Amino acid sequence: KTLLSSGGDRMVKLWDVKSGNLLFSVMAHEVKVQAIDFARDGKIFASIGENGDNAVKIWKAADGALLQSFPVETFSTLTSLKFSPDGGLLAVGSVDAVLRVFSTGDWKPAFELAMPQDGRDHHVNDLDFSPDGKTLVTADGVSVILWDLAEKKIKWRLGASEVKYTDL
Repeated sequence: KTLLSSGGDRMVKLWDVKSGNLLFSVMAHEVKVQAIDFARDGKIFASIGENGDNAVKIWKAADGALLQSFPVETFSTLTSLKFSPDGGLLAVGSVDAVLRVFSTGDWKPAFELAMPQDGRDHHVNDLDFSPDGKTLVTADGVSVILWDLAEKKIKWRLGASEVKYTDL
């Protein structure tokens, strides 16, 4: 078993949970690492940086080798990312209220989901897939939204008056 960690030192570190030993560390971004996630098979992981470092980086979990780096077309900060349970998709959230989903087969954009435009701040703070991969849940400053990925539309929304915590 292993554990990924990241932070303000711009590094991503992989640890052996049983022994507590550091297996490797990589200088992942030129800025603070904003988010990291393992693919479910444990063979790769992804990282994003903050404040204008709009690249998603894909790393080999065995040794920390950089496998892929690709830009996300946005002028705002990336906030979160998560692999789908089957490993076929990588969802990336951002401050510009657009959820971008990439195919892991070629790392090209698969589709985008636009957060509601109702005059509130709907940047994506956090996101996650349902265990079956058919639903994506997003949390922002004012709501939690469940997205139907087959239909590419909102399935259910919990509003601001009912939300006290917006990280998943």
